[in-house]
Amino acid sequence: LAMTARFAQVLHTDRDTTRFELGATPTRPKSLAELFSGPWQSGQRKAAVDLARQQKWTDCIQTRVKLGAGNYVLKLGRGGAEIVFPGDARAVETEADRARFTTRLAAGSMDPGHEAAAIKALTGGRAGAAPRRHKDGRRGGAS
Repeated sequence: LAMTARFAQVLHTDRDTTRFELGATPTRPKSLAELFSGPWQSGQRKAAVDLARQQKWTDCIQTRVKLGAGNYVLKLGRGGAEIVFPGDARAVETEADRARFTTRLAAGSMDPGHEAAAIKALTGGRAGAAPRRHKDGRRGGAS
């Protein structure tokens, strides 16, 4: 889109008879790799966990359960492990393993719907998203 706009501007700038103003060049939508670059903020951490869950990238997800001091019983069975303790867990934190997640992103094989949902979550629906539609079918941002 941006290249087409620039070509049209170049073609029309050298002609004296025709002036065609296109306005500012549209910005290129960022890729998921770009949206997940740099230090992660809370929204990026949440979007990474959500995307890893949707894609079933279980090797990218880590969960930490913080418990207070006390005695705990670990029960092992066919279905996995269970920790039994009195009271509440202090915290349960789920996060994406950044190195593994980045490797999965670089592989590029992703459900397009999951990719679009992650981009929308990271951009607030702005970059690369379809224009919002009003109730009467018009396109545009403000109501």
